[in-house]
Amino acid sequence: MTAIRVTITLPHHLAVPDGEYVASPTGESIHLEVRVDLSPEGQPALIRTSVSSCFDAADGVLGEAAAKIASQQARSLLRHTNRLLRWYRQLASRPAVLEVTRAQLSPFRFMIDGTGTPWSIPVLEYERNQLPMPAFASVGELGSAVRGMFATGNEPDVADLTLLDGEHAMNVGRFREAVLLCWSVIDSSFVRKFSSLVDGSLAGEWVGTRDFLKGFDFGLRHKMTSGLRMVAGRSLFDEPEGFWGTLSASYDKRNAIIHKGQSADEDDARHALDVARRIVQIVGTL
Repeated sequence: MTAIRVTITLPHHLAVPDGEYVASPTGESIHLEVRVDLSPEGQPALIRTSVSSCFDAADGVLGEAAAKIASQQARSLLRHTNRLLRWYRQLASRPAVLEVTRAQLSPFRFMIDGTGTPWSIPVLEYERNQLPMPAFASVGELGSAVRGMFATGNEPDVADLTLLDGEHAMNVGRFREAVLLCWSVIDSSFVRKFSSLVDGSLAGEWVGTRDFLKGFDFGLRHKMTSGLRMVAGRSLFDEPEGFWGTLSASYDKRNAIIHKGQSADEDDARHALDVARRIVQIVGTL
């Protein structure tokens, strides 16, 4: 076995001593160290904190097997780093210290520990999320659309704006907020549409039935499945590509954040954003 060290550099400096920080009762740890990057003459040096962890890998591991190990170790280091940042943020009362994304920390560097020799996967890089391009052929076309909507005196749809808030929260490392914002979009857009479908399709039914289907006691996932099938002939349980499993897992994460105070990571935020976008798209077809 060979000891491998994976290292990342934070976008800021943490005012704590260098050294090992135990990450769990099982003995996992990360190592913090001040890093000073020289700047052009006349400019102050950039002081940041590097974070690393060490793991054992089989001698001579290469290719896909090494890439899989590197990805797992990068994810583990990111998880520990963000938990450390949450504690530092609270204890140091530093609201500007936020959690970090894979892209913000990229590249993750892998070296044979104590030698300075690159491992078989020397660098793991993650690209920043590409923002979707506006559906306009030119700046002039976009300007015309802005002028037209602005002149109405109306406001943009709250769900659309909240979805953008969720995307921004994910990109700056506020993962819990991203999950909750995305589920706010889902709740408001789907429930509003479902209520109108109930009123339209069951207009002649007993009002108590309509109120029950629209009420809190008839849970959101029931509304998305049997309830939607009843009033619109469609169920989100039947959506392709494992969508229902992703939606349910994200809904459970949302509840765990609200009711149990759990944290969230970048993948949780991304899944919530994917679900919210898909729900908004589906609601538009109902």
